[in-house]
Amino acid sequence: MLAAFVVTWLAVYSISAVENRFALPMIAIFIPFAIGAIFERVEQRKIGALLAVTFCAYLAAAAWASLFLSSLRYKA
Repeated sequence: MLAAFVVTWLAVYSISAVENRFALPMIAIFIPFAIGAIFERVEQRKIGALLAVTFCAYLAAAAWASLFLSSLRYKA
């Protein structure tokens, strides 16, 4: 399912000139894999916990940015 999502996302994103914010779903999907790869190499609980907190902070910042940008839209 993940592979199908990535392929269909690339099919649309790679040929269109869309904003970078549409890459956020891919970032949200791939960050846990990156964290897992780093955790596998480092093998320290402190680093893994720090990365997990950093990921959650990133998701919170992304949600805030999304809400902020949505509030800037023209409301008739």
